[in-house]
Amino acid sequence: MGYIAATSRKLDEPLSILIQSRSAAGKSALQDAIIMLIPSEDHARYTRLTGQALFYKEENSLSHKLLAIEEEHGAREASYSIRNIQSSKYLSIAATGKDPLTGKLRTEEYRVKGPVALMITTTEVELDYETSNRFITLSIDESREMTERILKKQREQETLEGLIKKAETDRIIRRHHNAQRLLRPLQIINPFASYLSFPSESLRARRDHKKYLGLIKAIAFVHQYQREIKSIGNNGDVIQFIEVIFDDIEKANHLANEILGRCLDEISPPSRLLLKMIREMVETRCKELKIEAKDYRFTRRDIREWTRWSDFQIKCHIRQLEDLEYIYSVTGKKGKEYIYELLYPGGGEDGKPFLMGLTTIDQLKEKIANQRSAITAQHSESVRQSQDKLRVIHN
Repeated sequence: MGYIAATSRKLDEPLSILIQSRSAAGKSALQDAIIMLIPSEDHARYTRLTGQALFYKEENSLSHKLLAIEEEHGAREASYSIRNIQSSKYLSIAATGKDPLTGKLRTEEYRVKGPVALMITTTEVELDYETSNRFITLSIDESREMTERILKKQREQETLEGLIKKAETDRIIRRHHNAQRLLRPLQIINPFASYLSFPSESLRARRDHKKYLGLIKAIAFVHQYQREIKSIGNNGDVIQFIEVIFDDIEKANHLANEILGRCLDEISPPSRLLLKMIREMVETRCKELKIEAKDYRFTRRDIREWTRWSDFQIKCHIRQLEDLEYIYSVTGKKGKEYIYELLYPGGGEDGKPFLMGLTTIDQLKEKIANQRSAITAQHSESVRQSQDKLRVIHN
């Protein structure tokens, strides 16, 4: 998903990525891995942006580029300019400057062209809604199994086998850079767009729907050398394009169900994981004590011992669970022990309730077949009526 989003920088409506996880989970490593596959001339990376920084860039310095910011905290001052370049595809500012010849003050205009694909990482539980809903949120696998795999990989990097694999990795990176440079700025046409569906219950769907359609286009764009390039004349100009196929939609549905579906969840991915672990703790303890979940009380220390999370991490994420009434603080105040009760009945931890009602490939083919049948039937009826009129005239 991250690679597709980074490649979408070459499209008119690029995708933007927000990587959200707890500290030390590997969000910066994921960002590094994605950026590593993009040519240096096609990305800009900063650890911090001031409020006016983007307004004074060169006019074409961000156009169709990947802009990566290492921490959301370092981009807060620039959140207004980030939102605007995403929505309007350009930035403009009028500032007062001194004329070098006359010495008089005059208004100077600066303009920075987009579009730009953005990639930001964060450990924050909740982000500014106006900014976050413009991004596709990715989370890091924080399971013990993934930690074991990462530790094994880190140890392997210290061996001779690791040195050989690093050399192979460098060759793969160069291959990706060359492949990225070969991508042409083609238009993408989706002949199946009118048959697709998207949940419309939330106002946010107006933005998320465009992300879904953009995801389909980005997948097709990556495969442009496996597609027939078509062209059409328009007022003397020739427009080249490729068409979306069923496979592009199937891949997009798989990613959208997992990732865009998670964006509809009111709880952040780390908080959702903490809630799942708290529920497992409560169920285990209740079986041992032979009591109902509503009668069981637990503290933050109980959560720490069960999850092995730090106190800081638990404080950050348990606040969101309290605010959204998944758990209830029975007693507790500053300087006193906090005692909680679990209100969450279960469901959603496996992601199933958040799968989106997208049109599957089988449904898509059925819709197309039904429309063709309807057109054929309509044509047959029109031919029959014409023949009847001819017989009446002949008689």
